[in-house]
Amino acid sequence: MNDEYFVIPEEETAIADGAFAGNKSLKHIDLRNVERIGEFAFQDCTNLETVIMSNVSVIGSGAFEFCRSLRSVTFGGIAEIGELAFFHCDKLDISEIPHSLRKAGAGAFSHTGLKHADLHWFEEIPSSLFSYCTSMEYADVIGAKVINDDAFAGCRELSYVRFGELETIGDRAFRRCGSLEIAVLPDTLQRIGEEAFERIRPGLVIPKRVSHIGSNCFGPVDSKKSVSIYNTMLYEFRN
Repeated sequence: MNDEYFVIPEEETAIADGAFAGNKSLKHIDLRNVERIGEFAFQDCTNLETVIMSNVSVIGSGAFEFCRSLRSVTFGGIAEIGELAFFHCDKLDISEIPHSLRKAGAGAFSHTGLKHADLHWFEEIPSSLFSYCTSMEYADVIGAKVINDDAFAGCRELSYVRFGELETIGDRAFRRCGSLEIAVLPDTLQRIGEEAFERIRPGLVIPKRVSHIGSNCFGPVDSKKSVSIYNTMLYEFRN
């Protein structure tokens, strides 16, 4: 145990709010039997690279915010991740989000290095959850009925999203996702928010159940776009 590598004593089951915040020496930490990480516990630990949290079930808001060197996190049965928990952990990539996760706060993984996002068991994708994950290429949200505002905004490499029985796409949900070219929308869709998408394929048909389309929902206007809305129940359409 030293200033760079720290092992939490086995009798400790919680990390207090702000406990290690701003620690510039810490590079690796093993949380052993810790079950709960408090808010901003490791905020701005700019040299922290690896975290082992095999028994942690709750991560507080902003817990690892601005840990810009963080590359590896070992999860156990994580159940809850708070708002902005990994915000601006620019190098962090998680190969598989644990299926034990049941709640994630807004912006929890925003501005991280995630390449894939599989939350197929979530019924609602929180606001800004993966915003500006500029390396993300693929997302599976097949269980989601709602994708909230800015959920994937700025994911410029995102090229494929697996939808299921989706009902609502929030404002700017896929804004500035220049690699995502929407060809088909789920038949269950009812609402498309403002500036929801960056690009669509010509001839896109809006599903019958859609009753709201927000302004600029298909990105900047250009002469190559064509959208069929004649077969919808649309009652509000803003350009």
